[in-house]
Amino acid sequence: MNYNDIITCINNLSNKQSNILYLEQLEQMEISPSIIEMVIPKLINLIKIRANNLVQNIINELDSMFKDINILDYQLVKMKKEINFINRLISLKHIPTNMQSSLKDTLKEDINNLYNILKKEANIIDYTGYYELIIKNNEYKWSE
Repeated sequence: MNYNDIITCINNLSNKQSNILYLEQLEQMEISPSIIEMVIPKLINLIKIRANNLVQNIINELDSMFKDINILDYQLVKMKKEINFINRLISLKHIPTNMQSSLKDTLKEDINNLYNILKKEANIIDYTGYYELIIKNNEYKWSE
């Protein structure tokens, strides 16, 4: 695959929801050693964009999430799918192992912090613990 095809694929993934076809293209493509050094920063930037968008979407939906339990559940399921998607991006064979490890650690820390914030907010809003239970049941399992 040439550089323009790779950039097109990366741009499509940064502009769209979880389009699995572009992700599969990235997973399967062979990148020539002459351009890999230019592609790695773009892949890392894509991962950061997706992670930031994930956090921003949750922040934007906080009001509606804590007004309706069904919306909370739906947003948490969407969040888990996006985390899976980002994990697949991080695991691309083109990204060096040490960078993969660092990116996964950062993602894990950010997502755990986000879950903690959601649980605290749930405890403030709902003294029965039902909202917190929904959050705990929908938490991302890092062993997946």
